[in-house]
Amino acid sequence: MPPNPHRKNLTFRSWGLRPGADADDPVAAALLDRAFARFLRFCEGYTPALLESWKGPADTITRRSFSARDLFLGPLGTPAFLMLVWLADYLSPDNCPPEALDNAAEAMLCAYFAVRCQDDRLDNDADPLLTYLEHLLIARTARLLVRCSGTEPGFLAEWEQQVADFAEASTLDARMRLDPGSTWDEATVELQGRKFLPMAGPLSALCWRAGDPAAIAGICRTVEALGTGLQLANDLFNAPRDLENGIRSPFLSRLGLLPGFHGTRDLAQAVSQAMSDRSMDFYLAQVMFHYRQAAAEGKPFFGLPLEDHVEHRILALKEAAFRTMARLVLPGKPAK
Repeated sequence: MPPNPHRKNLTFRSWGLRPGADADDPVAAALLDRAFARFLRFCEGYTPALLESWKGPADTITRRSFSARDLFLGPLGTPAFLMLVWLADYLSPDNCPPEALDNAAEAMLCAYFAVRCQDDRLDNDADPLLTYLEHLLIARTARLLVRCSGTEPGFLAEWEQQVADFAEASTLDARMRLDPGSTWDEATVELQGRKFLPMAGPLSALCWRAGDPAAIAGICRTVEALGTGLQLANDLFNAPRDLENGIRSPFLSRLGLLPGFHGTRDLAQAVSQAMSDRSMDFYLAQVMFHYRQAAAEGKPFFGLPLEDHVEHRILALKEAAFRTMARLVLPGKPAK
């Protein structure tokens, strides 16, 4: 295939994603760098039409994170690449060769961006034509997972079930977020974690290759618990945008706010009240509960590194939540 003239300088920086200088784990950072290099080489085959579609996800990521390492390794981003490294340590080099780990890492990026396309369409934040790019990324993910798992047909059945669970949870959750009458209870809150199951696919493929399929159920529970906390935290940080776009969320529901009826001023008043009556503390405690549940579920596979990461994540959550709430309650006055 001849070089794509529209794709001459596709790098971290051209996506608005700088590699960054800091990372929680240098091994995970190196894995991320290799995965992005592979992913960008794959992108060289895109047609101009698909490259045009990439502008939406790239802009979204740029708004939400100033570096790729912050997004994929930082205490408020996704810990997917850290978990890949920790799992590889658990499985041992003999059972998890570098080639399998690199295939899993690229699959993780493809799955992440496929889900990102889906989420942005739901949030009225992206071109609906991203659905076609999403199909391509899902196909690429499946191909990489087959390579990673050792081309075992049984793994594809496992992956299909994970995608089915993800699709069901995402459908139910999307309906709730678009329904003005929705309220969230314990069962519907836990739907949030199943929306992260595509991230479990590369981890599961490594286990399958290592001859340890029994570990997959525990890894999925870990991803779901962590994903529930991640989504609840994201709902807090994204409250103004959700309110503007008419999207319900567990956070807005707890505040008693109805998109389309309430506005930014109502949000500031509701946050101030939640801080006063301690209901905000309860919401943050709910996020922290799911983070710690993930650490407990994942202890056999990810060990102390996940526990330490969760505690650092909780500290970062508290600081970021304070800054976010201060900006909402005191607009124009930067939080210190």
